[in-house]
Amino acid sequence: MQKDNLNTKRRHLSAIEHAVVSLHYGRLSPCAGAAIMAGAVAALVAGPFLQLGLTVAFGIGVATTILSYVFSRIPKSWAEDVDKRLANYSPVDHGAYALLHERTKANGGLDLRALFEWLDYEKAAVKASKPIRPVGTGKRFISKDVSGIREPKE
Repeated sequence: MQKDNLNTKRRHLSAIEHAVVSLHYGRLSPCAGAAIMAGAVAALVAGPFLQLGLTVAFGIGVATTILSYVFSRIPKSWAEDVDKRLANYSPVDHGAYALLHERTKANGGLDLRALFEWLDYEKAAVKASKPIRPVGTGKRFISKDVSGIREPKE
């Protein structure tokens, strides 16, 4: 597996793991977090910067939060986020991915234990697919010109 592809896999796997852990601990959903942030920014812009008053700034912040949550395309729950990320992920360990798929179908939804087991298998598969570099090879020596042909300096 190429290095850039390997790094992309690691990033995707890390994002899936973050979403699974957030689902496990019941953290604020991605959409709710973004909506609250948008509301806070709108209130700050309306209040101190535009000097519209505290009540108007608070109202604008609440309205922005609600509208951002309702109309956002960001997943409304961590389960939805995990589902989306798993559907878009192309695995290294196809057997473990198929087993996760079967267990999810059998349970009628995501199972945290199955997700954590799959993450362990997939991380091991990604790590195993990393090309092994022989010990002692250095970048300086590999890139050194050893042809013996010297370019004349002008």
